[in-house]
Amino acid sequence: MIRCPKCGRRQPASVISCDCGYDLQPYRRQLQTEALAYHAAARPYRWLPIFQILLRLMGAVCLAGGAVGAILLLADKVDFWQVVLALVAASIIAVPYFASAEVITVLLTVSAQQPNLQQLLQRIEQALQQTDA
Repeated sequence: MIRCPKCGRRQPASVISCDCGYDLQPYRRQLQTEALAYHAAARPYRWLPIFQILLRLMGAVCLAGGAVGAILLLADKVDFWQVVLALVAASIIAVPYFASAEVITVLLTVSAQQPNLQQLLQRIEQALQQTDA
């Protein structure tokens, strides 16, 4: 299905022109060109999910290391505050890893929604142009 940029009606992909008279073939070629450009630009993002998993794994390793360190400190019967310090330090070290993984999540979400956002911005521009006219 393709949405007519002039009237907004949804038309099947096989339709050459919209019911309003707008020629959909040049618009369809423009959309295909934009889609190809988008996919070419999105290629660097294909490794991001792997980095995201590695960052989360590093954060989990930091937290696990802090927990193991705290257990070992408890076994050595050291001061309670040293145990707390070991847990807090592990948490402080793990937070940037988890935060970076969430940044990648947001980046991937925005990247996936980019074509929809571009179409929405085009419709807003057209509506503004129609109200100015």
